[in-house]
Amino acid sequence: FTKALSVDAAHWPSIIGMSTVRLQGGDWAQAEEFLIKGVHLNPRSSKARLALAQIQEQRLNKLSEALKSYRDIKVLSGENKLDEVVKFNIDEKIQNLEKAISQAKAKAQAASRQPADDKKVAK
Repeated sequence: FTKALSVDAAHWPSIIGMSTVRLQGGDWAQAEEFLIKGVHLNPRSSKARLALAQIQEQRLNKLSEALKSYRDIKVLSGENKLDEVVKFNIDEKIQNLEKAISQAKAKAQAASRQPADDKKVAK
């Protein structure tokens, strides 16, 4: 794949191949980069889009990015602009991510609150 990419940096099969190699090696950030390039070059690829969303969600904990990726999949699927049908409940995935993001924000806000000074209340 590396050799093909040195000749043609936009060789889609090699980009997807490199993302697979990086996935198998546990290099999630590099896999994400290759999948982002792959989606850019072939926006109709449901497999590349789904792999990207799953890595962002499950491996990189980039929940907001994953949510955007899943929403993009939903919109494109609804417009029949993907090369294959997405065969799982994307609405449920989106709802679960929205809930997780909301909970994470609430937890972060609670953690950032400063306790009040120990002041006695006047009677």
